[in-house]
Amino acid sequence: MQKFFLVLMALFRRRRVEFVLTSSVTLLMGVAVYGIVRDHVTTMEMAHRNALHIAEALQVNISGKLIQASYSVTAVHEDMQRNRSASRSQVQASLSQAMRYDPVSAFLGVSHGSEVLMVDRAGHAVERTTLTGTLSQALQTARTNTVEALPLIHDDEQGIWYLPLVARTDNSTGNVDTSFSLVPAQQLVDAAASLQLIADGRFGVFTLDGKRLFRYLSHEHVFEIRPSPAPSGRLRIIAERERGTFEGESSVDHRNDIFGYSISRSLPLFVVVGIPKNSLELAWLMRSAVQLILLFAGSLISIVFASRLRKAVSDLASSHSLYRQLFRSMDDALIILDRDGVIQKCNPGASRLLCVGSEQDLVGLDLFRLTVTDRSSEFVASLGLRQLRKLQPGETYTHDWKFRRIGQSGAVDVKLQLSAFPGEVDTLVTAVLRDVTAEREYLAKQEFLARHDMLTGLLNRYAFLDHLAGRVNDNPDASFIVVLMDLNRFKEINDSLGHHAGDKVLEILGVRLSRLLDDRSGCIGRLGGDEIAVCADPTEWDGGTAELCQALHAAVQKAFTLNDADFEVTASVGVAVYPNDANEPDQLLRCADIAMYSAKGARMPVEYYSQQLDCHTPASLALKSDFARAIRNGDLSLAYQPKVKLSDGALVGFEALARWTHPTEGPILPGVFVPLAETTELIYPFTLQVLRAAIEQLKSWLVHGHSVSVSVNISSNNLLDPDFVGQVSALLLEFGISPTQLELEVTESALMRDSDTALKRLFQLRDIGVKLSIDDFGTGYSSLAYLKTLPVHILKIDQSFIASLMTEEADRRIVESSIALAHSFDMQVVAEGVETSDVADLLVAMGCDIAQGYYYDRPAGAEEIAGRWLLNRPSTR
Repeated sequence: MQKFFLVLMALFRRRRVEFVLTSSVTLLMGVAVYGIVRDHVTTMEMAHRNALHIAEALQVNISGKLIQASYSVTAVHEDMQRNRSASRSQVQASLSQAMRYDPVSAFLGVSHGSEVLMVDRAGHAVERTTLTGTLSQALQTARTNTVEALPLIHDDEQGIWYLPLVARTDNSTGNVDTSFSLVPAQQLVDAAASLQLIADGRFGVFTLDGKRLFRYLSHEHVFEIRPSPAPSGRLRIIAERERGTFEGESSVDHRNDIFGYSISRSLPLFVVVGIPKNSLELAWLMRSAVQLILLFAGSLISIVFASRLRKAVSDLASSHSLYRQLFRSMDDALIILDRDGVIQKCNPGASRLLCVGSEQDLVGLDLFRLTVTDRSSEFVASLGLRQLRKLQPGETYTHDWKFRRIGQSGAVDVKLQLSAFPGEVDTLVTAVLRDVTAEREYLAKQEFLARHDMLTGLLNRYAFLDHLAGRVNDNPDASFIVVLMDLNRFKEINDSLGHHAGDKVLEILGVRLSRLLDDRSGCIGRLGGDEIAVCADPTEWDGGTAELCQALHAAVQKAFTLNDADFEVTASVGVAVYPNDANEPDQLLRCADIAMYSAKGARMPVEYYSQQLDCHTPASLALKSDFARAIRNGDLSLAYQPKVKLSDGALVGFEALARWTHPTEGPILPGVFVPLAETTELIYPFTLQVLRAAIEQLKSWLVHGHSVSVSVNISSNNLLDPDFVGQVSALLLEFGISPTQLELEVTESALMRDSDTALKRLFQLRDIGVKLSIDDFGTGYSSLAYLKTLPVHILKIDQSFIASLMTEEADRRIVESSIALAHSFDMQVVAEGVETSDVADLLVAMGCDIAQGYYYDRPAGAEEIAGRWLLNRPSTR
């Protein structure tokens, strides 16, 4: 192949391509012209042979028909000669007998003198005066002692041309006896046409004296029967021999035809067949045109091909230099190997990649012996060699590989591409080595960043959820926990020291938490902001989940040093357990998130997920919908629990407590539906409905002469509502109730949500005359200084302290201190959850003012509680 291209290049350099191309085209045209001329000669020769053969076939066919008729004429004539005295009936019988064996003749008859007797195909005598007269005239021209065909006669009555065959003899009396047969010319024409020998042409039947019996035009599908003379020139040609061909002008359409003729040996007639020469030449011209078109197309293609070949060879020469330059300037290592992996040639890129002085230092080395791998180098080298030898021509193999640098320590990661040359006998293979070390390091870094938090190095949310999914799929029955931790008051660090300080805290915390799981299964991830999630197996901790949570708190509460200052932070932790709480990764994280926010809201270090905390389950959503419907329909009711003066048991007032009876579930505890309202916008219509019902009940009692006060619990959302104070004033004005009869209770933790707004709203309520109380005192985190600023009248001690008052010294001291603190701020003290006389007596001794609880009465409806407390007992205000 290489030698062929070298020869081509040398040829084009000597400018011999024009000579070769001109000679090739000339030779091609000469061959084509010879073929065209030879095709014309062959076509004409074939036409002459066909015309002759057709003429012979038609002549034999027509002669055969007429000979059959001549036998009948001869047989009748011989009967007449033997029996000259035969009667008319005997002659008719002889004619009928001869007609039975004659399939050609239409009429068979005899003429004696002026009398003519003629029978038809059925043997019946025929009286045709006009035909007989015409026949008698024609018979007079017949020669004696021979059977001959006379010129055509026409039956004017039937419109039919007949060919008479006549046998005539002179008798001894001087009269002439004549036997004759009338053969329909149309029958002869149809018989000849049925041979289907003439596709486009014509034929004629002539007598030897030149009379034309009929002429048939096959291409027009008509025939002409006429006793007219034939051209004398043609008769001279035909008279020279019995059969032959000639060319001449047709008397039909005056175009040149090729004629074939054949003379009958038994009858004085001959057949001429004409084949139109122009149709033959037209077919020849069409074939020649195709050949000329192919010749022109071939010449044009040869010219174009030669031009492109010349350009291709020129481009090949320039490409050889270009490819050589590219081979040497290519940054990737390009190496040519044999099938044993031995380097035959390489570019400078290969020497740079493998750190050798020049390309020649690599020639002769086994490429795969330079492999670097953790496995056996012999095994990997043989693996590469097997793959190299398996390559088929034109096939490419790509694989990641690692080679050692010869001139220095270290290795290089490459993308190895082996390509076999397309030649079937070529044993060389090209190897392209692209350095992907930096790319691999970059991809590894990107993969790490895609799954890890860039600040802390912990898993990100996506990777953490992926770890949970993998853990569930690998062992669905194995239990584990998901802990979600959120730093408390982390915003204060960012606001005080800047976001870089907050980032530093998270970075330090990530390192601390990572050490917790060094020898244990699980993972830690930063979900965003200051939220950190932990997945762990509690059985790997001696103290279970509690020990893990303690370890997390210890890592968080360990002092942080920033800007030469030490400070501590705390965290709220939520715990969810698989599969008890949820069996899907995102649901587990949601449950842990709910538990964490519950811990944060309750100021608790750890909270475990439970359905009571989850206000977003399908059941909770359905319950919310039913609760909203109950608010709209006014299906809520109020129960009232009395508050009494501890010193004498006199009634002080009532606390209004909301009650809801579900249509299908029955009574729903306030601990269930009140949190539903507080976590949605339902808290606003819910609080207003409770306030309206309580104030309306105050009005009813006032109308009946009972002036008491009612306390209603309100949410922190109500304190943050700018319209709340106006709504309370409007309700008091609507029912004509004094503000001093209404007491609003707010929890200590609610005041800490937005202390400035809450304090402002409390002052507005106090200004309109409404009494205020702090509920569940002791469970929150308010400072004494903040308590001093609150415009409240009453402090309610949480029942959790009252329940253990007789058994827990610490709780007793808290209650006693709270009473003294409230009195110092000129507040009254209410103790919740008093259930025994001992507790009541102890509270009296401590100086507590008011109490409520089961010891005095359980909550009841308005009518029932009024019957027990308003009709028979004194009240105080």
